[in-house]
Amino acid sequence: MIKYVPAMVMSYTEFVEKLKGNIPEFIKEIDDIRKQLKKLSGYLYDNDISRFSDIFGKEFAFSLYGDNYMENKIYSISVWDYTGNTLIFHGKIPMENRNEFIGELIHDCEEFSKGRKKCSDCGKWINYNECERNRYFAEVYCDDCWNSKWKLIEVKENY
Repeated sequence: MIKYVPAMVMSYTEFVEKLKGNIPEFIKEIDDIRKQLKKLSGYLYDNDISRFSDIFGKEFAFSLYGDNYMENKIYSISVWDYTGNTLIFHGKIPMENRNEFIGELIHDCEEFSKGRKKCSDCGKWINYNECERNRYFAEVYCDDCWNSKWKLIEVKENY
């Protein structure tokens, strides 16, 4: 039997509409689909297989999750390149007026498609191809942040 790595890919427009809607329902829907795809494909792992594609067909992996804080539930999203190797966006989802938040998320994905991303430390825009070597796990840093802090942290890592 061939083992497949399943993926659930939704269009950019459906992804945005779901983010504007009921987040707990969206999380449940994604989890239900993930479980079905895992069962059908024989995939043994619980990796998140949720993706959306932009208008050019470029895919981005994402995870939605909720955390309890006092009596409040806080929802967050992380978005990576389609391989899950490079973090492109992470943030807490506002419960009201999400348009600005969603606009920033989509903008960051569009910029990544053009070869640019924000430094994972200082947030300035960098050329991804030039700075990809400045990597600590899924994060990529500008030369300044890498050389002043992250390079030493990465060297001390015991993989």
